[in-house]
Amino acid sequence: MNANDLLKPGAVVLGIATVGALGFAAGFIVARDPQVLRRVARALAGGAERVAGALAESREELADLWAEVREDARQNIEAQAFAAAPVVSATAGVEADLKDTEASIDPAPKRRSTRRRAATNSTRAKPH
Repeated sequence: MNANDLLKPGAVVLGIATVGALGFAAGFIVARDPQVLRRVARALAGGAERVAGALAESREELADLWAEVREDARQNIEAQAFAAAPVVSATAGVEADLKDTEASIDPAPKRRSTRRRAATNSTRAKPH
């Protein structure tokens, strides 16, 4: 089927006639029973709601599956990293921690001699 076939004058007239006939039939049915329009709208809304619910459930199941797969992958990576890590003795770790702790402790601050303190106090300008 070619797109140019749809634009021929006969196809356009046929399309307009079809839409007009469907509109006339819908108007006739609604005029005979006004509740039909409400029932049709209610059925369409119910169908749309069921589809939305099914999509939400599918989305939730997919999210759960994705979370499970990510957790499995994370556990596999951690297990591989743990297996590949070098074995270190327990005492070596304690000795390294002890050296780090000793290096981080600062020695006691040095006290100034009383002579320096006296000299500093005498050179300061005294308020009058």
